[in-house]
Amino acid sequence: MWRALAHATRRQVLDVLVESPRTTGQVVAALGLDRHVVMAHLAVLRDAGLVLSERRGRVRMNFLNAVPIQEIHHRWVTPASGPWASALIAVRDGAEAQQEGPGIPGLVDDRRISG
Repeated sequence: MWRALAHATRRQVLDVLVESPRTTGQVVAALGLDRHVVMAHLAVLRDAGLVLSERRGRVRMNFLNAVPIQEIHHRWVTPASGPWASALIAVRDGAEAQQEGPGIPGLVDDRRISG
């Protein structure tokens, strides 16, 4: 699954399918890529379990399978979003608020420096 998610085009395919199930032709049109390229990416996503396909006559409907993504979120994101993450966010927000305040003499705000 990680290999499938690593490619930017496959993530774009998933973004298209988040909106609604689409035929392969509709995915091709949405991305503006060659049909064979899209079909290859859809095959990788199907093999990873991220896309489910159903043949309907001459067309193939592609559906996002969000279950594996939810499992990743549950396994990797939820544990990391505990007290440590909240504390780090609070530190970052405090530092940013201090920079936006009246300023500290001698402190250079690098956001105002143009290159």
